[in-house]
Amino acid sequence: MAVRRVTVQITDSDLERIQKLVEDGNFINISDCIRTAIRFLDQSMAGEYISRRDRASVEKREKREV
Repeated sequence: MAVRRVTVQITDSDLERIQKLVEDGNFINISDCIRTAIRFLDQSMAGEYISRRDRASVEKREKREV
């Protein structure tokens, strides 16, 4: 797995909340917190995203067949 450095735009209030999670010892650093959030979203939303795309492709196909 390649590791890339990226820049993210984030509000001051969100950054403060992330920094607090790090300061409280919940995460090692800000990057660890953001990686964890990305993994969580990936795992919790992947099925829903795939099912939405499948529904959309079925609807498109049905429209073409009419």
